[in-house]
Amino acid sequence: MSTCHDIPGLRRAGATIREISQLTGLSTSAVHKRLSPEAPQEIKPHRRKGTTERACMCCGKPFLSEGPHNRLCGACRNRSAGPYDTPATVRYR
Repeated sequence: MSTCHDIPGLRRAGATIREISQLTGLSTSAVHKRLSPEAPQEIKPHRRKGTTERACMCCGKPFLSEGPHNRLCGACRNRSAGPYDTPATVRYR
């Protein structure tokens, strides 16, 4: 993967864009992007558009929330019981 290689270092050593592309497995446009001065120093994890990191209201662990309506993490949402749930309909994990 490209995270193992020092792309700017390879370029300074005299490698061409095509050679760097073949070595890293990236496209030539991706190599150009990584070599640009405003390229990010670290690659951020992919996030869906409109998601925000929030703390779960139940356990307090951070999770990616899709909006203000989403305040429980997946684990707490699966084990939570509403006021009208009967013991036969509640799932505990």
